[in-house]
Amino acid sequence: MDKNIIVIGHVDHGKSTFMNALNLFIKGKQPEAFAPPTSSVSYRIGEDNYTVFDYGGAYEYIEHLGEKNEWAAILVCAATDGPMPQTTEQIELCNKRGIKRIALYMSKCDLADDDDLQYFVQEDINDILAENGFETEYPLLKVSAERACDWGEEKDKKEFFRFLTEIHRMK
Repeated sequence: MDKNIIVIGHVDHGKSTFMNALNLFIKGKQPEAFAPPTSSVSYRIGEDNYTVFDYGGAYEYIEHLGEKNEWAAILVCAATDGPMPQTTEQIELCNKRGIKRIALYMSKCDLADDDDLQYFVQEDINDILAENGFETEYPLLKVSAERACDWGEEKDKKEFFRFLTEIHRMK
C-alpha cells in the first residue's frame, strides 16, 4: 500500500533538516552543502511504500495539504520554542483535510536539554492535538540540532529506524 506523509511545523523548527536527515538515513549519503532541502523521500517497510513530502512554505501547506491523500503527518517542533501559532494552524488544517495520524519529531533538544522543558513542550503539543481530535500517544523522536544530519552512530540509526517503524504501526 502507498502511504503519503506530510512534514509540518513552524518556520525554522527544523523541517528541512529533518528531510535532509531522512534522505541521509534512507539513501546513506549526506546532501551537498547548502543544497536546497529535499522535497520528498520514499522508503519501504514491509508491504507499505512511504513518500514523505515537505512543501517548503506556509502557503504551500495551505494550498496543497490533502492533495496527495496524506496518510499521516510528521510534526517538527523545536524544543527551544515549543508549539507556535503556525504549529496550531497546521494541526487544525490536518484535521480539516482528513489527516488523522501525527508523529512528533522534536528538534533542537541539545539546545533545550532540560528534561522538564522538553516535557512541557510535549504537553503543550498534546493539548493542541487533543483539542483537534488527535491521539496524544504517537511516535516520538527527540534529536539534537547539531547531530540531526550526522546519523553516523549506530544508536542514532536505530532510533531513526524505531521512529519510522512506529509510524508504520500507526492505526
